[in-house]
Amino acid sequence: MYEQSDVQLQRIKRQVEALLQEAQEVHDRINFSEEIYKADLNFKPVIGHTYHLYRNKSDKPVLSLIAPEEWGGRCPYTFSASIKLLSDHTWHVVDKPA
Repeated sequence: MYEQSDVQLQRIKRQVEALLQEAQEVHDRINFSEEIYKADLNFKPVIGHTYHLYRNKSDKPVLSLIAPEEWGGRCPYTFSASIKLLSDHTWHVVDKPA
């Protein structure tokens, strides 16, 4: 009886840990998305497309269509991440600098 109960409790514990991790990831995505929506941008982002987040000299976020390698070595910003707009209007990090 105890052995079977322990097996079941361990399975439930793993499920709870997985749910907590998933909840944290959603929370982090929401916080990151809020930061992006405060960014300077001159276009309307389209769901499913990848964009590039930078920081200007004042540390304000700037969202751009231009990837870091497309600036020809003359990027006026500091690269933060390449991101993709999801259908729930949150953002997924596709790439970050090392």
